[in-house]
Amino acid sequence: MKLYDRFGAKGFHSSLITTFGIDFDTYENVCLNRLRGAGCTNNLILPDTGMLSYALNGASALPRYAGRLYSATGISASRGGVFHSKVFLRLGRRSGELLVGSANMTAPGLAGNRELMGMVECDREESGERRIIAAAWLYLVSRLDQTSKAIAQQIAWMQARTPWLMDTEPATGLTVLRDGSGSAFVTSGNQTGIAQQFIDLVGKQPVARLIVMSPYWDQSLAALKYLIMALAPQETILLIEPKRGLFPTNALKDLPDIKLMDISALDPTRFFHAKVIIAQTQQADHVLFGSGNCTIAALGNASSVGTNDEACLYRRLPPQASIKTLKIEDLIISSAEIDRSQIKPLEFEDDLKLSELRQRNPGRFECVYDMLIWWPPANVDDDSTIELLDADGNLVQSTLTLVHTEPAERRFRLTSMNERPALARLRYPDGKLSNPSIVALTDALKQTAKEARGKKAEGAASLLAEETNEGFWLLEALDVLEAAEQRQADDTKTISRKRQNADKPTPPQGQYRTLDYERFIAGRHLRSDGSAMAPSSLTGSELSLVRGFLNRILGMDRPDETPADLIKDEELAGAFDMGDETADPQGALEGGEEFPKRPSKRLDDNDEETKKERLRRERRKAHAGQIIAAIRSFGERIRMRAAAGQLSGIDVLRLRALITVVAAAGHSDTLSARKPDQSTLQTFPSAGDVNSWPRLLGRVLFVFFGGSRPAIRDLHLDASFDELTADIKESWATCFWTIQVCLDAVRKHRENTTFVKSLQSLARRLYAVTQLQEIELAGPEIMGVINAMSQRYAKRLGFDPERIESAHISEIRSLLTQRISRP
Repeated sequence: MKLYDRFGAKGFHSSLITTFGIDFDTYENVCLNRLRGAGCTNNLILPDTGMLSYALNGASALPRYAGRLYSATGISASRGGVFHSKVFLRLGRRSGELLVGSANMTAPGLAGNRELMGMVECDREESGERRIIAAAWLYLVSRLDQTSKAIAQQIAWMQARTPWLMDTEPATGLTVLRDGSGSAFVTSGNQTGIAQQFIDLVGKQPVARLIVMSPYWDQSLAALKYLIMALAPQETILLIEPKRGLFPTNALKDLPDIKLMDISALDPTRFFHAKVIIAQTQQADHVLFGSGNCTIAALGNASSVGTNDEACLYRRLPPQASIKTLKIEDLIISSAEIDRSQIKPLEFEDDLKLSELRQRNPGRFECVYDMLIWWPPANVDDDSTIELLDADGNLVQSTLTLVHTEPAERRFRLTSMNERPALARLRYPDGKLSNPSIVALTDALKQTAKEARGKKAEGAASLLAEETNEGFWLLEALDVLEAAEQRQADDTKTISRKRQNADKPTPPQGQYRTLDYERFIAGRHLRSDGSAMAPSSLTGSELSLVRGFLNRILGMDRPDETPADLIKDEELAGAFDMGDETADPQGALEGGEEFPKRPSKRLDDNDEETKKERLRRERRKAHAGQIIAAIRSFGERIRMRAAAGQLSGIDVLRLRALITVVAAAGHSDTLSARKPDQSTLQTFPSAGDVNSWPRLLGRVLFVFFGGSRPAIRDLHLDASFDELTADIKESWATCFWTIQVCLDAVRKHRENTTFVKSLQSLARRLYAVTQLQEIELAGPEIMGVINAMSQRYAKRLGFDPERIESAHISEIRSLLTQRISRP
């Protein structure tokens, strides 16, 4: 099996890979490229902490996509050794795949060395394989520091989409697989070392032959001696490469009966990096393979559990099956032993000085939009300064403002930054530099993790990426994407958790906590700078594509976006009745008696132009009918979701999309003055009809902001954000623009006096219940959307953009005056 070929297998959404050494160029171009191409988009790689620093300090090319398309976080062994395991775990909604072996995430590990890997596959059905994979998941997730928001959100995303795994009891000890063979996931971190766990799995069966292959050994062969003492084999065979200078021949003085075989006879050119222990009995072959060399640090002995963090797979196979599968049968049985005098003496490799590299570790860095979070090392000098770097290692110019500090964590606001950082380092007071550290961009990682789309969702995404004009299709695309996400959420809710195991990892508490709008607004942070990295609550959702389209047609693309019945009469009257307007606001909004329709001329069916006009009229009528039905459906949806406490940012996005569709379907003429060549998509006049666009937009706004209890009060927002997110602000800005454009249109007709008062009342309500401050209402985010909307629709709807902006500023002044005058 070629390891890199497995990375292209489909059916998985997430991967976790552990490795001792790492080569970022190999991981990104060979592994990550294949993973993402197969739809696996939520990826984490976990190297040894010291080796990660070694790679970032020049031993590897700098990563191009770490912290953006995948997480790379260092893991330290708890007992002072190295994190040495090589585990490749991939998870999907219906299946899992586990690879355990000896290969590092380096070019030699994937293609140069002779490595040994074992694979376990499972589906959603209960099986021993599924329990083995659950044990591997438990091993991995227990080593991750979920104080990191990036790591926590990736794990939560993974758990939510792998319900079968969350309901699986992890294997402990020997587990029977579907083919009847036995297996166990054997790791460090237990009460006994890996060697003792293997000995216990072999049991009391007499061992006829012990075979050990390892590239590295104790100088005294202490681990090997412990295995021989415990298993008491009749014959011991070691598979080594005599010309590598890696075997301590002098230690064989105490082991004269051991046979040495030349494993390089199978492949004279490649390095045998595989590690395997085989205990052959009359009943079975007991096989242990994985990351552990034959050393005390890896395997332990009677007095030590080992210092490294290792992971191995145990297999119980029929007699002789292991040596046949590994193709070493002839070597074991027929080959001559190595002449010990020809073995190259042991050569000591240069120390990588990992402890020194760890001392120059600057800590962990994470960027949540424009907030840089730093977890400093314990021994950090407080006079050290943070320097941010791009993926090439060049300085990124930015201003860091400390906003929060505590012993284990410091937070900085990033401003004046043209690009987001990829790496960070410390400059010490003496001018020396720390090693670089990867900056995890939490929002970017959230945005990149997406499951494969269905055909409908893919079609909707393509439309949103390619279209340049708004239309009813936008609402249909939103429906398709929301339905697809809802199906995924429903799949998540099927987790039954038949067994409650205290050792199972659980999602971080508060992961999905929300606050109602009023409490959220009361506790939010007010942004005082012009940072372009305002957060979006839609990050990571396919619905961000809708927001991206809405911003794109307005010419304000954002870097983080990759792309029933109408309201009842009594509700409408109560909503607009604020004690200072007409007694019949419902009639003012819905009524059309002040716009008498002119009798239509009788059309001559024989006239070709008449036929074309009739066809255009029918198309306009159908288009208008779709939009009016969408407004009815929107009203019913909002009422139901508000009553159920389910109103969310998705509904706010839908509000913005519906406003956009109605505005695009309007035109500046009255019903009686409609131009013959008017587009069939521009169906709603500015006046003269109960379904004029100002009236329709008034109804849409009323759904969210009208009534004795406006729906906005039942809106719930993600409490993990400390400020009103950009997508919500853009929607509120769209609403402010809408009410001012409606007022501007209806004021042009004297007969609209009552309607004007109703809209003025709604405007006051809108500005009041959104509870924005002056710095927000008149800030660049709100004003940018208002001006962009005016630029796009001014000619179509027939208004002066300056009047709309002035009206908005005037409404702000009135609102502030009211707030000041309150007792």
